Amino acid sequence: MPHSVKSKQLPILWLLAGALFGLLFPIGAFLFDTYVLATASSSYPELVKSNPLHFIILLAPAVLGPTFWFIGLFQNRLHSTIADLKNSEREQWRLAHHDALTGLGNRLKMLSDIRAARAQAVGQPIILMDLNKFKALNDSYGHEFGDSVLCYFSHTLRNTMPTGTELYRLGGDEFLAFFPGRFSLEDAKVAADDLIRELEEPVSIQNKAVQIEISLGLSVVEAKDQQSSEAIMRADMALYKAKSDPRKVYRVYDEEMMRETNESLRLRKSIEQGLFRREFHIELQPVHFAQSRRLKGCEALIRWDHPDLGPIPPSSFIPVAEETGQIIGLDSFVLREACAAAMDWPDYMSVSVNISVLHFLRKDFFEEVLDVLMVTQLPPQRLIIEITETTLIKDSTTINETIERLRKKGVQISLDDFGEGFTSVKHLLTLGLDELKIDMSLGRHVAESPQNRDIVSGIIRICKAKGLSTVIEGIETNSGLVAAEKLGVDCVQGYLFSKPMKPDQILEYCWTHDQDATEDKSAQHPGGF
Repeated sequence: MPHSVKSKQLPILWLLAGALFGLLFPIGAFLFDTYVLATASSSYPELVKSNPLHFIILLAPAVLGPTFWFIGLFQNRLHSTIADLKNSEREQWRLAHHDALTGLGNRLKMLSDIRAARAQAVGQPIILMDLNKFKALNDSYGHEFGDSVLCYFSHTLRNTMPTGTELYRLGGDEFLAFFPGRFSLEDAKVAADDLIRELEEPVSIQNKAVQIEISLGLSVVEAKDQQSSEAIMRADMALYKAKSDPRKVYRVYDEEMMRETNESLRLRKSIEQGLFRREFHIELQPVHFAQSRRLKGCEALIRWDHPDLGPIPPSSFIPVAEETGQIIGLDSFVLREACAAAMDWPDYMSVSVNISVLHFLRKDFFEEVLDVLMVTQLPPQRLIIEITETTLIKDSTTINETIERLRKKGVQISLDDFGEGFTSVKHLLTLGLDELKIDMSLGRHVAESPQNRDIVSGIIRICKAKGLSTVIEGIETNSGLVAAEKLGVDCVQGYLFSKPMKPDQILEYCWTHDQDATEDKSAQHPGGF
């Protein structure tokens, strides 16, 4: 009977006790189980022999205990691994959606946030921001300094924009603020004004005084938008307008900007087609010596006769060509045509060609000029390359090198539109120039405006001291011509002598206007000041 009792009680009790003991002490359970198994086999051999299950139960501490222990250990490891993976995923997402330098959101996060907000409502404003002259700071003081400027600006954004604004760095010096939810366009305008005021004073960065200048473009997310990028595109149009208007730090998008953009896109395509179809041609405007009235040369000007739209003024297509880089092709066309036309003129006449900053900065520009001179056989001394002050402030090292190389070959360099907008006498003193052209905004009213006369007189004195020849543009009246002559200008150009004309008209003009130009000085108006 004892054996039967034990045989009934042993399986359940042993299983529970063995499993618990084995779970808590897996190695000890294995040793204990070995001892018990030996004891049970010797003390109760019939129990083990009569039912194999009893034998299996006797092994419970050795089998179940370590098994449960290892399962628990594996489960803890599994939980830890899953937690690590989740943390890693969160970190990877953060890195993929944030700018490493400033900690602001990046373009990917911006598009995602606007897409999510647009699904709930529309009308949320955005501000696209650009740091003016950042490249100059970067080039002057190095990338580390530039990074410090970007970090300072991002810090200013965080402190200035209202709570709830989402901030992003899209790349380079381009930033964006998104105003989700309750914000209106007026709120964005107030935020823009606050930011502008915050940056009015120079700040110290790495012990250097820095004036951070910005341009901003504002727009709103619209119901018709198919993609988040459409709102950004409108803000970019407004930003472009702000950068091109020195009176405005920020502009708000309107439909007129879209119309102008579409017109610009059409012009881009038409310019490319026009060059291929030879729709462009040059016209030439004479330049005369002020004292003798004799013909000095001509300035080549580009013209466009569109087959459908008719004549398109340069003021409409040249800004577009400069923006797209197509101006280089137009420049090259004018250079070739002008040099070829000048070969038919008298040897004493020069031809002036305007070259854009993009073209002048090209590494192969010097070789291009030499190739054109070689093909047309025009002596280098008869070619005048006209550049503007915009060219001079872009890359002084490259500009100086190109100017020197051209002048060594005999090509003359003229500074065009001097006195229009930003003007620096430094360029007259430091650069190797041959000629300076005073802008028509000064020349057109030189007889009537004492202020214009004083400015022109000062420019001429500086040029004479430097040994530069001077040309004044915009001479349209005899009184203007007399005033320019008395101020001591070397040459004059304007509608008083002739409007721009086609190349085949120049030779006739030469013989008509240059034979007896000095014989009738009495016809001049005495004028005076």
